[in-house]
Amino acid sequence: MLRTASAILLRYGSMTCQSVSRSSSMVRPAGVHSLLPALSAVSSSAQRALSLSSSSSSSSSSSSSSSFSSSSSSSSPPPPRLPLSSFSPSLATTSSLSSSKGHNQNHKNNPFFNSLPLAAAAATLLALTTVAITQQDAGTFYFRPPTRPHRVMYSLSTYPGNEYIEDRHEIREIMGGDVFCGVFDGHGGWQVAEYASVHLSKNLEIELSNMGHRSEPEEVSKALIRAFERTDRGVIHKVHHAFEIGLGNVAKVGACALTLLIKNQHVFVANAGDCRAVLGKRQLPATVGGARRTTKGATTAKAAVTATATAAAAAGQYVAVALSQDHNAKLPKEALALQQAHPGEPDIVKCKHANACYVKGRLQPTRALGDAYLKYSEFNGRPNRSDSSAGRYIPPPYTPPYITATPEVQVFEGVLDDPTAEFIIVATDGVWDLLTNEEAVRFVGQTIAKGDGMHVSQQLIAHALEARAKDLGMTVEDLRVLPPGKARRSKHDDMTALVIMLQGSAAGVAPESAAANPQDGKVDTSIDPTVPPGE
Repeated sequence: MLRTASAILLRYGSMTCQSVSRSSSMVRPAGVHSLLPALSAVSSSAQRALSLSSSSSSSSSSSSSSSFSSSSSSSSPPPPRLPLSSFSPSLATTSSLSSSKGHNQNHKNNPFFNSLPLAAAAATLLALTTVAITQQDAGTFYFRPPTRPHRVMYSLSTYPGNEYIEDRHEIREIMGGDVFCGVFDGHGGWQVAEYASVHLSKNLEIELSNMGHRSEPEEVSKALIRAFERTDRGVIHKVHHAFEIGLGNVAKVGACALTLLIKNQHVFVANAGDCRAVLGKRQLPATVGGARRTTKGATTAKAAVTATATAAAAAGQYVAVALSQDHNAKLPKEALALQQAHPGEPDIVKCKHANACYVKGRLQPTRALGDAYLKYSEFNGRPNRSDSSAGRYIPPPYTPPYITATPEVQVFEGVLDDPTAEFIIVATDGVWDLLTNEEAVRFVGQTIAKGDGMHVSQQLIAHALEARAKDLGMTVEDLRVLPPGKARRSKHDDMTALVIMLQGSAAGVAPESAAANPQDGKVDTSIDPTVPPGE
């Protein structure tokens, strides 16, 4: 019975994983409605076969509507590529999301998952597959700090390298009108990234509410740390049930996570792993910058600054400021910390080459959610390699924990009031493997200056693919036509790029069309982000 149930779940699970949360509506691929009753029946049979006791839980609170508009589109793996002109802007959709639901293009509202009791989900959810899709988003959100309202626009795109994309993301307004953004880079599977994208912001809301009226940056930073650790405990709890019944491979699934919280005119960046956040600052001549500071209210000074800013942007005069630090075993600082914490373990860091070093020969990131076998000895597998259910095994000396889910939190004050701070790029390492901070910032700045802020993330991924194709000595088209999976993954990783524009119309987008395509009044999310600019 269990084997039959698993086979059906593996076959049809990917079809149920395409639902997209959109206020009170949901978009599913054709055929899913008819499968849900059968899948629920299979779920019940699987639970009886596993003798698991559980209780299903699914809640969705609703609160007052926020001033957060977005537009998004997702689709199944595309057919052979068509010319750019063949894509119809009418495929784009728009909606207004409530602050409690936010924008999370995952599967938390799927009735199939809601019908799975919690303990059974531990045994079955991690075995499901998902559809490798390309997603694009653009929109505007407002938050209300004590001093003045501030509007922030964003552009988001994802692009798969793996057959089943392991990146996840979340953008939403949380309690108090604060803005939360997160990117999650899964490894060993997509499941931990999925869990984190659903639960981390909710756990942060719990931790912030526990603070009462306190809002000092130090306390908010501690709340972020507790939210990461609470999320990791949730992952480990679910992995424990699956591991106990012989699903050993779940212990090797993990995810790097980077979150950005805009609260009270502060920008909080919490990072665990090798995702990265980079601030793009426009470089102005010192004399002009001084003029703006000393004659802030003068119309002539403002006009001069605007003209100079436009010229500087067109010339690509931008400075990249890292807002996070990578946690990767290839970095001397991280390797040294591991060696000091685990003396007498010569294999604590193994390097294939200078850019590929692994903790205990297994994992490159030194901080991550999940990866239970690198944190707790009870999740170390058995030495029998022929038994695939045993999980990963690390021979002695074995003295976990080797990695941690505790993030490094950095706080930045004054970024939102700095006229030269134009945008923040938040991306998974699939982007940063192909572009330096400076290359990404220069390209994004130039693209926004041309007035295409809402599609800048798509253009950034296309630019990264161009760089990779050049390194490989192949054309971009040859790289794009590789199917997701081994063929494409050998060339590049999954990519998620989120560009947050901080300056409104100064960032190249007119206020009245901040989240709109001037052609049809909607953001055109049907454009293929892998098509290089100008093609």
